[in-house]
Order: sequence, then C-alpha cells, then structure tokens
Amino acid sequence: MILSDRVLCERLILDQAELVQAKIWWEERDWTRILDRILIEPFSQKCLGPCDYQLSIGEEYVILQDLYNTRQLKKNEQILLGPGDTALILTEEYIALPRNVIGFVVPRARRLFEGSSISATRIDPTWYGKLLIGFTNLAKFPVVLRRGDPFCVIYFAESAEVEKAISWDAVKHLGRIKIDKIDFSDLRPKDLLRPEDVTETKVREVIESFGRPYDIVFGAMEQNRTIIYEAMERELGPKLAEVAANHAVQVAFREQQKLLRNLVIGILALIGVPIVTWVVTWILKLLGVIQ
Repeated sequence: MILSDRVLCERLILDQAELVQAKIWWEERDWTRILDRILIEPFSQKCLGPCDYQLSIGEEYVILQDLYNTRQLKKNEQILLGPGDTALILTEEYIALPRNVIGFVVPRARRLFEGSSISATRIDPTWYGKLLIGFTNLAKFPVVLRRGDPFCVIYFAESAEVEKAISWDAVKHLGRIKIDKIDFSDLRPKDLLRPEDVTETKVREVIESFGRPYDIVFGAMEQNRTIIYEAMERELGPKLAEVAANHAVQVAFREQQKLLRNLVIGILALIGVPIVTWVVTWILKLLGVIQ
C-alpha cells in the first residue's frame, strides 16, 4: 500500500528535539523506539503531494565526465548540464525508514517532458541517510538545476516487517550525509587529447559515435575552411605569384653564384702550385723585392 499524505504525516518525526534523538535510534538500530516512524529532514509541506514527497537538490554533486571531483553547491548556485551529461546529486533531505516501509524514487513528470531523466531506484527498509540520485540530460540543449529545486519524487509503500536490517557491511553508504568515495569499477576517465593530437580520423569517430550535432559542426568547419581558401586565393593570389617569382629569381641567382665559386675553386685545384708561385713572384717584383 502506498502511504497517503495523511498517513505519512502521522508517521513523520517532525519535532526538532526528537529528530536529533531519532537519528541516533536508526544508527543504533533501536526498533523498539522507531516502530513504524519515518524521518524526512528537512520536511516542507509544499513538497508533500497526495501520496508522494518531492526531493530537492542538495549541497554536493559529481559530474560523470569528472568522476572523482565532488563539487559543492551553495545556496542560489546552479548545476549546468550539457546534452548527454549525467550528474550524481546528493539530496537535501535525510531519509530514514522503519522495518515495514520501502521507498521508490522516480522522475518528476515535468523533467521527463523537458527531456531529462533520473535513475529510478528503491530505498530498502531500515535505510537512513541522504540519497545519491543520477540525473541525465537527454535533451539537445543545456539544463539548469538550482540548489533546493525539487528534481525527483519518492513514494513510501508499506510492506511486511523485514527480519534483516541493512548493515554497514552490506551497504557502505548507510548514514550518508556527504558524497564519499564512489567505486566506478566500469568507468575509467580518459586523458583529454591535446589540440595537436586531434586528427580528422578522431573527429569522424566522434561523429559516428554521437551523430548530431557533431556532423553539423564538422560540416560547418569544412565550409568555413573552403571559404577562407577561396578568399585567400582571390585577394592574395596575384601578390603571391609576384612574391613567388621574385623568390625564384633570388634562388636562381644564388645557385649561379654557388656554381661560379665552385668553378673557380675547381680551376685553381687543377692549375695547382705553379700558378700560385707565379703570382707570388709577380707581386714580389712589383714591390721591388726581387729583380
């Protein structure tokens, strides 16, 4: 049986002094005091529906693209999720259940209509602590989530009293009030490519994996490149031809100088020592050193 708003309010622990003690009851598994009571802290009447309660965004979250960086969310701050992004969001509310109540967390209809989804989950009897809910943006535009905004719904259903209570050995996150270390056994972040390592092949791999809008972006880049080349050809073509011609003349002149120098060196090597002796003798005669 799903608990109605009236039944839920009858079972809720709302007195602030009793709330402090009640958390200790759950930690000590004191079922004689807990009985069939339920804890939602903080509790707000505006979040209470006919047979459900809206859970709101708390102070911490993790983006799956940045797995090991827990981010803080202060009042009036917001989470910006791009298309395809997923965030694990800590609820503002601390939930504690007795041995005969189970909770079911489902998306809000409004969020579904906007193209977002959450990881629907259950809360076993005897659980206590804040919840970590996965929120995915399936839309083609960014989604903004603000601290304190309701983002999912919890239903409470009465069940037969369970014999086995949740323990720390079985559930490491029991009593959670912060996002502690999460084991992403099947998810491993990859180092981002440097700009110089991005090739056209890798770009096409992204397009094949994700489709739109990446194909449109790549096509626009190709079109822009064509426009730039055509503009350069039109505006700089004549000047580039003149520059290329001057450069060719300079290169040819340097090559001729190099050829002439090599020719002179070769002739001198062939003539050898006699010509050197003749030149030296002629210079000495001019100087009057010899007759």
